[in-house]
Amino acid sequence: MSESESIEARLTRIGDAAEALRDDDGEAFRSARSQVVSQVYTLRIPADRLDQLRQVAHGRQMSTAALMRQWVIERLDSEDGTLDKRLTEHVRGLVRDELRAAGLKTAA
Repeated sequence: MSESESIEARLTRIGDAAEALRDDDGEAFRSARSQVVSQVYTLRIPADRLDQLRQVAHGRQMSTAALMRQWVIERLDSEDGTLDKRLTEHVRGLVRDELRAAGLKTAA
């Protein structure tokens, strides 16, 4: 930013650049903590719904971005049946643990 560029002009320039990239698939990066490749994606949400999302995230003591990520992944898992499989495996594990704790035999 040049010293003569006003804040309004700078924001306009930044906004125009963001608009040009709005349909871009984002930038891929690999997390330093995992081997999972992730991408950053810009998402437009109505302001009133974003406020609602922030309130829900705050209530769950998590960031808005983490909540959005969680919901998108859960929905994708639901669409392809992955969520149902994981839920079934989790419930089976809980039942198996309870049966073992009660001294009952379980199938391997």
